[in-house]
Amino acid sequence: MAPEVHDEVRHSEAADVFSFGVLMYEIVSQASPYGGKGTPRAAICHMKREGQPPCRLPKDCPSWLQILMERCCLVNPRHRPTMGNVGEILRGLAWRPARYSWKK
Repeated sequence: MAPEVHDEVRHSEAADVFSFGVLMYEIVSQASPYGGKGTPRAAICHMKREGQPPCRLPKDCPSWLQILMERCCLVNPRHRPTMGNVGEILRGLAWRPARYSWKK
């Protein structure tokens, strides 16, 4: 739940970007956001107060992915990228040639 949804103020696509960022954290860390403790509202209050990311990332997480997730989960919705920006970044990465090949 994005902070602005928690605060019951008017929200936009930026709330979806926040949720997508949390989902990316969950996938990469293979952990529940905020340790799975408490309600979503309690987690949002903690995040807003502490500025903590939803999950601890593995040490081998690529820096570009960490930056993207952090930007998606910014407390201020105006500072988050648009979903279009996120899509452009991910599409650009999808077309990079692999460094390794499964063929010998």
